[in-house]
Amino acid sequence: MGRFDDAREGRVALHVRGEPWASWPAPRTVLGEPGKRMPLRSESRGANDGGERMELEFHDDATGLTAVNHVQFFGENPISRRWVTVRNDSDRAFTLDVLHSAFIDGMPWTRPGQFRVHVPYNHNYSEGQWRANALEALGLTRTFKSNVAHWIVSATGRSSMVCLPTAILEDTVNGWSLIWQIEHPGSWMWDLGQGTGDVLTLGVGGLTETHGHWWKTLAPGAEIDSLPVAVGRVEGDAQRAVAAMTEYRRLACKPAHPVDDGLPVIFNDYMNCLNGDPNEEKSLRLIGPAAEAGSEVYVMDAGWFGPVGWRDVGDWRESPGKFPRGLRHVMDAVRGAGMIPGLWVEIEAAARHVELAKKPDSWFMCMHGARNVFGTRYALDFRNADVVRFADETMDRLIGDYGLGYIKFDYNFSVLLGTDRDADSPGQGALEHMRAVLEWYRRLRARHPRVILENCASGGMRNDYGMLSVLQLCSSSDQTRYDYYPAIAAGCMGAILPEQLAIWSYPLKGESDAAAVFNMVNALLGRIHLSGGIADWNASQRGIVREAIALYKSAIRADIPRSVPFWPLGWPSIEKRDGFVSVGLLNAPARRAWLAVWRLESPAAETALPIPFAGPGLTVRQAFPSAPCHKVSCGGGQLRVTLPEPLNAAVLQLRW
Repeated sequence: MGRFDDAREGRVALHVRGEPWASWPAPRTVLGEPGKRMPLRSESRGANDGGERMELEFHDDATGLTAVNHVQFFGENPISRRWVTVRNDSDRAFTLDVLHSAFIDGMPWTRPGQFRVHVPYNHNYSEGQWRANALEALGLTRTFKSNVAHWIVSATGRSSMVCLPTAILEDTVNGWSLIWQIEHPGSWMWDLGQGTGDVLTLGVGGLTETHGHWWKTLAPGAEIDSLPVAVGRVEGDAQRAVAAMTEYRRLACKPAHPVDDGLPVIFNDYMNCLNGDPNEEKSLRLIGPAAEAGSEVYVMDAGWFGPVGWRDVGDWRESPGKFPRGLRHVMDAVRGAGMIPGLWVEIEAAARHVELAKKPDSWFMCMHGARNVFGTRYALDFRNADVVRFADETMDRLIGDYGLGYIKFDYNFSVLLGTDRDADSPGQGALEHMRAVLEWYRRLRARHPRVILENCASGGMRNDYGMLSVLQLCSSSDQTRYDYYPAIAAGCMGAILPEQLAIWSYPLKGESDAAAVFNMVNALLGRIHLSGGIADWNASQRGIVREAIALYKSAIRADIPRSVPFWPLGWPSIEKRDGFVSVGLLNAPARRAWLAVWRLESPAAETALPIPFAGPGLTVRQAFPSAPCHKVSCGGGQLRVTLPEPLNAAVLQLRW
């Protein structure tokens, strides 16, 4: 598998209703006809602004369907973005029910235990939990001929409700890893299984009827694009693959922003603080302490609207009872304290009891003639021009009336299977809606180029590089326990750029200094989202937080967008409470790294951390906390770190 070879295999993962499957194992969702029989008709390549672009055109004479595989490289990075355009060049209609964006074939499978699959499971309060399994543990066994056995990972509705949309296949025998991600905020799927003979095949993208309730009838002359995905192979293990994908995300996905590129420190009043119930008195009490701690952005989270509380989403008018002098009065106080004011909005939803819900059914996602209901919410349908106009007017009003420089967009629901209103299938309706949502966010960003846009979805339930190519940063979790957060923060860095990964730090009144240190270590290698009992901290807690934020501003945050993550102890697990967790950021050109180390409830006070890039010139110092309460030594390619008490943490700086 060279840089382009797998794209030239002569196969397109496309099935048309009425055509046969490629072979007898029909449950596979990858190879069908006419895709398998399509020969390569032409190839073109050339340079563009991104790097190098290649287009491979396949054509089927029997149906008249044409498929173009698009492959976009970015510099010398081994990861490419891929998608497929299917065009109907015939004079009759065809219904597509399988369309993948990338198909990888011919990966030799020579012995048991050769491959491991790394998948980041992603559930509420336990996001970013990578698990590595041998193929055999997933039910895949070589049978020396075609095999129905395959393993599918998929999402329906929200992109990250079960797994983050990325994974790694590691060949532990031959020393290479294949990594991929799906760059779409809705449903997706990938399918890994045995091909013909002792080889593995992988289909990535997953517009399918069987797993996404998707099919699309192409009229003569019509065309459709698959989901954008990224795929690439690197020499080395899974951590090498993550490093390559991290650089790809910076080159291909990360939106530049004049304000957010400096990684400002964010205070948000939700987590273990106001918990969705702000008002004028409470907010004014928090503004001063937030600024004194070093915050540069102040975000008022949910609950500033409506008579009932944060579930009154849709009308987006401030609550006069909560803000007798108007919400603008509080936002002016934020600006007066030297911070950027921000606000929480869930623009894609309408609660069932608000005025917005009285709009016609054409405003909402529907199935079988009735609106989809997710909890207490309807989902707005952004294919409707009236919905787009409402969203535009709402956001322009909020940003203008309150002088906002930050919006936290939440998404506490799902479009479920999608909508069958004005669509061939629910999955096609969802696809059109999600693409309209992304386009709406792009236009909002263009109209308000200095407003920072945060991506949130019940914590981290829509963290994909469809959304994160448009919005500047994302929530990692709504986990309220600081001692459970290290595994989340460390694991999410395998799927999300650290400069886009918002991590809560919420020291509480009455907690120990060690708890305050632990909280700050949680967030120091990502995007600090400060909260907690900030107005009631004692002098020692305030000093710890100020020290951490000063270090972040003076040294760490400049390195974050230039570094790749590494995990000296391997993937962490939120269930494992009796050990240590560690994640680092490596800035190789600067010969510098930052390393976070947490002792959980481990009975042992010391841990040894392998440092693969360590050489004889390696030096290490404890950067935070400044109090010399921990022991660190290095030698033999390892760091030995002693944290004398459970639930302690530190950030180390490494140089060589």
